Amino acid sequence: MANRLISWSIISSRVVYSMYWVFLSPAYILFQASLGFSKYQLGLISWAFVIGAAAFQLPSGIIAHRIGPQKVYIVGLIVLSSSSYISAASWNIYELLISRVLAGAGAAMFFSSAGYVLSILNKQKVGLYMGIYNAAFSIGAALGLFWSVIYGIMYWRYAIVLAGIIGVALSAVDYITVKGVSFNEKESVSWRIDRKVLSFALMLSGFWGTFYAAETLLPSYFEIIGRSSISASGIYTSVLLLFSIPGGIATLAYDRTKRKTLFLFLSVAMGGIGFALMANQQLLLAGMALIGFFNEVAFSALYAISLEMSSFNRGAMTLAFVNFINMALGMWISLVFSYVMAISPYILWILMAVITIVPALPMLLMGRKGNTRK
Repeated sequence: MANRLISWSIISSRVVYSMYWVFLSPAYILFQASLGFSKYQLGLISWAFVIGAAAFQLPSGIIAHRIGPQKVYIVGLIVLSSSSYISAASWNIYELLISRVLAGAGAAMFFSSAGYVLSILNKQKVGLYMGIYNAAFSIGAALGLFWSVIYGIMYWRYAIVLAGIIGVALSAVDYITVKGVSFNEKESVSWRIDRKVLSFALMLSGFWGTFYAAETLLPSYFEIIGRSSISASGIYTSVLLLFSIPGGIATLAYDRTKRKTLFLFLSVAMGGIGFALMANQQLLLAGMALIGFFNEVAFSALYAISLEMSSFNRGAMTLAFVNFINMALGMWISLVFSYVMAISPYILWILMAVITIVPALPMLLMGRKGNTRK
């Protein structure tokens, strides 16, 4: 019973955690108008968040080994939610970027530690729970995009502060839930990570970067091309995340298949096809649905494979490594996205499709060996 309570506390926190990834996205244009910077620089806001998240991935894994992952993910959520206050108080682009770097650092502290605790509590159903963990991310990200409605109701800086209050309150709930429970790993910190785990992370870094760029910059894209208002842009973009929710649950198929590498490649390839469909305005929603669904399947499977191949030893560190690689290689795509977005929507989506699929092609060779488990 206690395990189930902690599991659902983590999943609830994951919802709020993911909200902070994207809830500023509908307000990017408002920041641009208020702070006076170019639309070509919109990608910097998304990029700054990943800078903080990537830089703190490995340190957070080390700290989790030392003091316990449950403490690290709670502190991470506090830092992440509190950064909203700095964003709301920003009066130039540099203050805004600093607030997003800080938010990324908090996100790094939360992700691998919370994911590790959840996997330890549910070892027999790790594929399912990693799917639920990622589906919770999609729910929270959709909620963050729906924050565009709040921006339409109240002064947008107040709306940002309101979002911060929610996270701080949930951090207190998390603390009460796990108080007195220890999840320290038995082994000392090790930098030895299975080479296959690292190769999978490398091959999915393109998809990580294209999806992150899309979910944070699509509201600006829709506003720039005149397709929607600020209030509607976040709701329109939320289609991407709403289709991610069943994608997380669909990871049940991962637990049942023996061809796990092929399963992973097909998920990435379908996401790439979704980006290509978006080059046609009539197929825009169909493309968003494919991207959202198969992104969730692909990364739920990636996290499950990574944990299984590490035999759950050094779990927090393994997830930290995977996320670090995805972010370090994928964060630059946001800068490319915002630049190409201002030049040609058609070229933008074809380029995103190529960046998604090409790095994953080596999995076709790996997939001939069948099962990825040791």
